[in-house]
Amino acid sequence: MLMRLVAKLERLDKQFGRGEPAKKATKVDVYAAFQARYWDDPAGFVRDCIAWRPGEMPAPYQLEILSAVPERRRVAAIGPHGLGKCLAYNETMRLADGRLVPAKDLIGRTFEVLAVDSEMRVHKAQAVAWDNGMRDVVRITTDKGRVIERTLNHPLWADLEPRRWAKPEYAIRMRPEGGWINAGDLKPGAVVAIYAGNSVTEPYPLSDAEIKIVAYLIGDGDTTGSTPTFSCGNDAHLEDMRAACDGLDCQLKVQTTNRFDYRISNKQRGRKHGRVAMLIKDSGLFGRDCFNKRFPEWVWQLDDRQLALFLSRLYATDGWAHGSRRKDGKVNKEIGYATVCRGLADDVARALLRLGIQAEVRAKKTSWTYRGELKRSSAYCVNIHDAASIVDFCQRVGIFGKEPAVNKLLELCLNASDKEQQKWRTFNLPENMRWEKVKSVETMPAQPTVGITVPGYETFLTDFVEHNSTLSAWLI
Repeated sequence: MLMRLVAKLERLDKQFGRGEPAKKATKVDVYAAFQARYWDDPAGFVRDCIAWRPGEMPAPYQLEILSAVPERRRVAAIGPHGLGKCLAYNETMRLADGRLVPAKDLIGRTFEVLAVDSEMRVHKAQAVAWDNGMRDVVRITTDKGRVIERTLNHPLWADLEPRRWAKPEYAIRMRPEGGWINAGDLKPGAVVAIYAGNSVTEPYPLSDAEIKIVAYLIGDGDTTGSTPTFSCGNDAHLEDMRAACDGLDCQLKVQTTNRFDYRISNKQRGRKHGRVAMLIKDSGLFGRDCFNKRFPEWVWQLDDRQLALFLSRLYATDGWAHGSRRKDGKVNKEIGYATVCRGLADDVARALLRLGIQAEVRAKKTSWTYRGELKRSSAYCVNIHDAASIVDFCQRVGIFGKEPAVNKLLELCLNASDKEQQKWRTFNLPENMRWEKVKSVETMPAQPTVGITVPGYETFLTDFVEHNSTLSAWLI
């Protein structure tokens, strides 16, 4: 480090040309020159002497604070609502371009997020993250199965005790008001606001054929081998997949061992890897079995039309739509998707939420027999039960190849009575937000956390509506 500083000083000496050869610098000379250069320029020290990664630099307000240090004996940067409000290390942050990034990967970086103003209008804003040390956190689970971990004093837009309608027949309906409530103060029965919108407006550079293929292979594909295979017994799905593969210069070949299994191979001989195989690798699905499949990262950068296309093909594999009217006149209604991977179920629910559709993730025990051996595991269902979300799903997403069941359910839900609709979920909220009940609040042991600051708006959006942390320190 010292020798690099010496070399840098020698280059500066030559650049400004003193007219005489530089003497060999001693350690004392180097320290004196270094001190003289940065004594009155702490902002310059931070810019020049910290090994910033490409594309990273201090935020403008941070440089403003540092520049004030030489001019004043004491500088205070005050943060509202207390200190230490932050996320657990492994929690995901939603960026303005739709991507989901672990909070720990954002430490020391400036990035763009979604924020809300005092009128709950959504804006894009610059944010910065830093390591906030070990903190006690709470794990909050909603009635829809969404889970987050936040520090005790991290505010969420919520209502601790929502009011209810006075009429006995409507007492079950709530009238939430909303305000900033610390995560540690929440309790079962409270409600929290959820952001149900998609900030992506530009199409992602993938063809419809590529989007369809990945969705089909997540649901009914085997991507553990060098050649992906597709299992299908539905003629409509098979022809749709065949046409998509044809667009990527690949073909489906039926396996000799099972007439419902198809191997995806190149049309051209001599090519080692087909475009479908490369697509699977680039999407992070290669080598993953049904217990470990997750949505590719690019799914979160799809616009509304592409995301709906992806979900319609995914639901074509392991999804269903059911609707029937009971003798008492009430409607049994459900749209569901089943998987053995909890992470994939969460991905499906999050993708639906970006289209304004609330879904619930539930776990249930399951068993089956494989080659004479009884197997046991857990399955996860993503269910949609409220009439408004079912209507949105049927009109915006649908299930390819299962249109009759979807249309029947849509007709039943369009004629649903007020009592069958959960109108309280949108009460006192803009159209891109929903309420969800707090099911449980669990205090967790202290763990590493990440603080997020959004100067100007002081808020940010994940799946939840959250108040930011603001760095507060005395520089003496």
